[in-house]
Amino acid sequence: MAISVDDLTGADNIASRVGITFPVLYTSGDSSVMEAYDVYSGSLAIPSVFVINPQGEIAWQFISPNYTQRVLPERVLKNIP
Repeated sequence: MAISVDDLTGADNIASRVGITFPVLYTSGDSSVMEAYDVYSGSLAIPSVFVINPQGEIAWQFISPNYTQRVLPERVLKNIP
């Protein structure tokens, strides 16, 4: 599952263009998910990736306070249990 803070129109376009086949939760205007994961700063989401294990626990996370720094997909894939 992915969580997007973008509005539905823009995020839906990107998801269909790149061929995403997993569910995407759109939270535009609702900061509760970002706040629950402590990745909300004022009015902005902090770029982050969480890998959740089958027990529902965070198995790995990447949180970058610098919006220009993103994690490489290969690094995320290495950390999937």
